[in-house]
Amino acid sequence: MTAGDLFDPQMRLAMAMKAAIAERHGLVSEGTGVTIAEARRQYAKGRAWWNADAPRLARVIDDHLPGPHGPVPVRRYYPTAADALPAILYFHGGGNVVGDLDTHDKVTRLIARASGCAVVAVDYRLAPEHKFPRPLDDCLATVDFLRANGAGWDIRADRLAVAGDSAGARWALHALIAERDSGRRALAAGALIYGAYYGDIASPSYAKFGGPEFDLPVADLAVYREMLLDPARPDDLARLRLDDADLADLPPVHVYGAGLDPLLDDSVRLAAALRAAGNAGDLAVYPGVVHAFIHYSRMVDQAGRLIDDVSAALARDLAL
Repeated sequence: MTAGDLFDPQMRLAMAMKAAIAERHGLVSEGTGVTIAEARRQYAKGRAWWNADAPRLARVIDDHLPGPHGPVPVRRYYPTAADALPAILYFHGGGNVVGDLDTHDKVTRLIARASGCAVVAVDYRLAPEHKFPRPLDDCLATVDFLRANGAGWDIRADRLAVAGDSAGARWALHALIAERDSGRRALAAGALIYGAYYGDIASPSYAKFGGPEFDLPVADLAVYREMLLDPARPDDLARLRLDDADLADLPPVHVYGAGLDPLLDDSVRLAAALRAAGNAGDLAVYPGVVHAFIHYSRMVDQAGRLIDDVSAALARDLAL
């Protein structure tokens, strides 16, 4: 059996389209030595075709809120004209190095439409210019702001959830833990989409799916981690990873994994740890698809299913 035989047929076609887009625009992996600015430009260019059919919503507003390192840009999505909606704070993926409000615009629009919730997408600061914990600080500042000021944005401050994909999934989990530790408990639920929680490069999924044919080369993961961490702060790696995190007494946390993802074992391990700690939530693994498959809904039905599953779980937890 070849690697291609493992792919969902639609995923295989989507990967061929992705390769054609990369060839057309001369796009390469972030781990191949291009400049940071060029990596970001290429990532945005690679997402443009997949985002081209994003749905229209009642309102979409670019805004910002105060953070400890300066203003934090956000984009607010409202699926209806209602005066006050529950809200999902969304932290995008991209290894903390690439990605922004535009690269994930279709994903956040689809979640808003499917869930009936407002979505506040967060353009947190990126590495290597902004080392850990600055990206996380921006995400936590967004939770703080909506808890105190949601009504001014037509958002129910008592009905908030967090979600994120890849790097953003880890920030969403950190936010849930921080809210519990603060005693404020403003977050009613979380949805974590194929995140990196442990960094166990010896896991079976790293060995099976860490090659470039599976869309997330292990070499890129190493580059992302190196850019995020400050060598002068050696304790940050332990704080970033969640090996010894206290996961007790969290709200429902739903975990979603991709079947051909080097990070798959992280999702399975985290879901088991969350359940062992007594938390409610789902684990769903989508077979035959690669890391970042949520972006490929133009061609991959499972991407739409993931968006619907995330949206339904959070809407249920927010009592819609």
